[in-house]
Amino acid sequence: MNEARAVSQDVVKNGPQSPQSPATNTVLDEAQPAPEPPTRLPGKVFPEVTGIHVVGTETMVRLVLDVTGKVEPTSFLLGAPHRIVIDLADTALALQNDRGNGAPGFIKSMRYGTTSEGGLRFIIETDGPIILERSFSVPANGGEGARVVFDIQKSDERAFRIAIARQAEEERLRAEAANKPAAKADIAIAPRRKRIVIDPGHGGKDGGAKTKDGREEKELVLDFSLDLAGVLGRSGKYDVILTRSDDRFVPLAERVRLAQTARADLFISIHADSLPEDRRVRGTAVYTISEHASDAMAARLAQQQNQVDSVAGIELKNAPDVVVDILFDLTRREQSNLSILFARHFYESLRTKIQFFKEPLQRGAFTVLRVPDIPSALIELGFLSNDTDAELLASEEWREKAALDMASTIAAYFEKPLVGLNE
Repeated sequence: MNEARAVSQDVVKNGPQSPQSPATNTVLDEAQPAPEPPTRLPGKVFPEVTGIHVVGTETMVRLVLDVTGKVEPTSFLLGAPHRIVIDLADTALALQNDRGNGAPGFIKSMRYGTTSEGGLRFIIETDGPIILERSFSVPANGGEGARVVFDIQKSDERAFRIAIARQAEEERLRAEAANKPAAKADIAIAPRRKRIVIDPGHGGKDGGAKTKDGREEKELVLDFSLDLAGVLGRSGKYDVILTRSDDRFVPLAERVRLAQTARADLFISIHADSLPEDRRVRGTAVYTISEHASDAMAARLAQQQNQVDSVAGIELKNAPDVVVDILFDLTRREQSNLSILFARHFYESLRTKIQFFKEPLQRGAFTVLRVPDIPSALIELGFLSNDTDAELLASEEWREKAALDMASTIAAYFEKPLVGLNE
């Protein structure tokens, strides 16, 4: 084990404390000149960080901070490059030892410094994706001072994106709780952000379509959905909700309920198609709800997608009336229907950026699109039966670019008139 400073064994025996989410402080690099100490309240004693210890292997790194009192750290992950940021509010820096030379394990660099708000920020850059496995405090005991411990674990890109998505959702819930209407009726409340529900298709027992080499649709569309949710969430303009963020099965009716409960302004179900009888067919297609399918392929696809609950052993006869009884006549009202508007906008905005199916705008009786008063679309990213599409969907580079392009398209959609029914 590569070690910057020794860590006492009592640290290993203490239990975890859940990490919190991001603060927004200005970062000061440790290589820069030390700033003037922030103004502090007279008579109030703030805890200090007096020592930094780091130990690590190729898969796990432990950061230990010696502190003189109780601190409440917050932390969050960042990508490009992969980093973890740790903030300590109302905490001073009074190092009695340096942290040694070199960086253990997968750490590339560590920076730290004071913030203008009177706290500390640590930025740890790594050579690949990571997650914060746990953080916890060790109280002072006899001759040993108090410590705060962070266990940083090497991960894969999927686990990293799941952590980012959960982090964004936790932040959304905190922001929503903080923005509850004040008691006084004369205080104006700012309009809420648009809410987007992203629905990665399939999951759990239901793998969906497969590529020739056996990769499942459920895995590929989850990867893309996490990328898209991350781009939208980081913009700060939207509340983004995923119907699933890992490999679990979610019944179709539950996906519909989630969008309704969230009072979503847009519902996007992400899938990939397959046509083994003609592997030349490829491209993205956008489906909207209609009781009359646009063609035989759309009818076949809707039937397949609507049977996923049966795959998981769920009785369709128990589905709620909102799924069974609601009918939309989109053809008659296509000029005013927001789902059609979104589908057309999506295609027109992206037709020069991604490869579309020869008939890109399709209609079908998809159960998951039966969401009253919410613009909804099912996006088939491509055909897993086609080698080119399968290769693109498995490509992290393609997914990231496509997610950026689609996020820009969604942003432009919300700038159009008549968009968003749930103000």
